[in-house]
Amino acid sequence: MGPKVKDFRPFVQCAAVILGWLGVLAITILSLLPGSLRPHTNLPGKMEHALAYALTGALLFFGYVTPRERLILWCGLAAGSAIFELLQNFAPGRSPALTDSLASIAGLTFDFAVGALAGRAFQSSSS
Repeated sequence: MGPKVKDFRPFVQCAAVILGWLGVLAITILSLLPGSLRPHTNLPGKMEHALAYALTGALLFFGYVTPRERLILWCGLAAGSAIFELLQNFAPGRSPALTDSLASIAGLTFDFAVGALAGRAFQSSSS
């Protein structure tokens, strides 16, 4: 018999959950900061939204593994993107836009779809 291999999946799953919720915290703060204080990348605004939600969604997708958990997360993050846009009415120098929320939801949805397809492919190859 070969050496016993330690299963790192629980550690990776826990790390993904922690980092995912830190991503949610970062999205919350950055969404509500006044425009003059918000850091800017060289990316178009819609791309920033899509990437932020896709990366956060990816971490949470791999941290929470049941379909029910993932559906709850998707709904919560999608609703959160709309709520953050509405709250920008009260942040100086910010202008809420439905298209920003839709870009966030698109990034989140794309990520969850890719994760689901990758999970199915992985399950099929390991059977």
